[in-house]
Amino acid sequence: MERGQPVPGKEFAGGRLFAFAGSPLRVYTANITPDNDTGIGVWTEERFVQKFRSYKPYAESGPPEVGPESFTLMPWLAFCKLTDEDLSAMYAYLRTVRPVSNAVEKWKGLEPPTGSAVPSR
Repeated sequence: MERGQPVPGKEFAGGRLFAFAGSPLRVYTANITPDNDTGIGVWTEERFVQKFRSYKPYAESGPPEVGPESFTLMPWLAFCKLTDEDLSAMYAYLRTVRPVSNAVEKWKGLEPPTGSAVPSR
């Protein structure tokens, strides 16, 4: 974002900060373009679907505790309930997006999550 507007050519490339006043919770959005080095370009459809499926136990028994180092805005608990066909369609669409090289440090200034209950990227 620049001056409150999306940067042309950076669609789906991540890097947008989400922070909440008075809270240590903040996260930069991930690059979900099919760029092989900084996005999800090397992800297979199976890996993509499995990423969502890995949250299913939390949807059934409650979400894990979230701290500043594992905060995410992604609605994993809702998306993990989608059908494989829907998730495959999302993957297929993202494969059509122009790859954008944009390395994003999701928790800039915080220790990366280690031992977190939340599955990593």
